[in-house]
Parts: sequence; C-alpha cells; structure tokens
Amino acid sequence: PEIVTDGQHERVARSLKDMMYEDPQLTVCILDSLSNLNLSTQLLAEIRTSVMKILPSTKSSQLAVVLRFLLHSVLPSNAIEVVADIRDNLDLGSPAQLPVVTSTPATSSSQH
Repeated sequence: PEIVTDGQHERVARSLKDMMYEDPQLTVCILDSLSNLNLSTQLLAEIRTSVMKILPSTKSSQLAVVLRFLLHSVLPSNAIEVVADIRDNLDLGSPAQLPVVTSTPATSSSQH
C-alpha cells in the first residue's frame, strides 16, 4: 500500500483478487495487503464475495486470516448477512466424538 498511490488501490485490489484464485497459497498475504488498501464499498463487497467463495476450501491454517478479513470488511448494514454467509460457507464438520469413559466405583483402601 505504501508503494502505490490511492488512485491505484482499486486496480491493485482487482489484480490481487485474481491472484488469490491463481495461487491459493498467497491468500494470507493477499488478504493482508487488501486490508491495507483504501477501497470503495462496492469493490470491497466484490472482493468479500470472492473470498466467501474460497472459504469452504480454505486451509485451517489460513482460516483466522480469512475470517478476520471478512469480518473487518462488513458494514453495520450488512453485518448480519455477512455472518450468515460465513456460517453457510464454513463447514466445521460435526463435533468430534468424545470417547465414552465408563467408570467403576472406586474402592476405598482405607476401609475399616
């Protein structure tokens, strides 16, 4: 962001958005860069939609950064919709089955 002028932010953002699809390993770096650009509400919504599309295939190691970007890009007017979209696109799977522990009554060694 410090390298480009404000007038170039939107063009850079569109290029970064395209790169995110081309090389998913760059997602974290790209979202970090995008969060530092001054973007119009419309372009930010477009990028958020693109990020939402990759959310189901996001690696768990990248999930925190992706969710942070999505949540920081919301406006009060669309917050409920964005959170609902995140819930719809985020598959955390079913809770892990906890092992069933059977306990036996403890025997007291100090019985008199």
